[in-house]
Amino acid sequence: MVNANTQLYKKATTFEKCPTYIADPLTVTISPDPFVLGKPNTFTISGKLSADINNQTVVEISFADKFESLLEPMSTSPVCTQCPISAGSQFSTVATVNVPASLPDIYSVMIEITDRLNQPPKLLGCAYYISTSTTITTSASSSVPTKTASGYPTAATSGSEKIER
Repeated sequence: MVNANTQLYKKATTFEKCPTYIADPLTVTISPDPFVLGKPNTFTISGKLSADINNQTVVEISFADKFESLLEPMSTSPVCTQCPISAGSQFSTVATVNVPASLPDIYSVMIEITDRLNQPPKLLGCAYYISTSTTITTSASSSVPTKTASGYPTAATSGSEKIER
């Protein structure tokens, strides 16, 4: 019998500012963390937007695969029940979303605050999370995700593989 002293540590789900959008950053926490497949998950979204939040401002939450194909229909809910909220004011909203029953090794979660009063709708705030497959390593090699200058994760084992977008 081999005594392998391998531990798997739970890493908090950390949402990042969207890399290519002109939008204000959002702070996102989830509960439970990590996601529970096929179950409701609570997203708490907060921040300060540079535009007013009105009764047509919504939070959109989507799960997508590495090819950006939606895994479930996008969840949409109002940001506020007592609108408007002035630009520059701190806001917080909570949305409960069902997590897909199965997720691929590589998937993303997009959180977008959109003003639908404008036509076309205007993106006001954004955050994202990209999950890569979990690997338990017992040797000196590592497959911990790292970021390139473009902001997209790569596998540290080769240093050059970019997640397909």
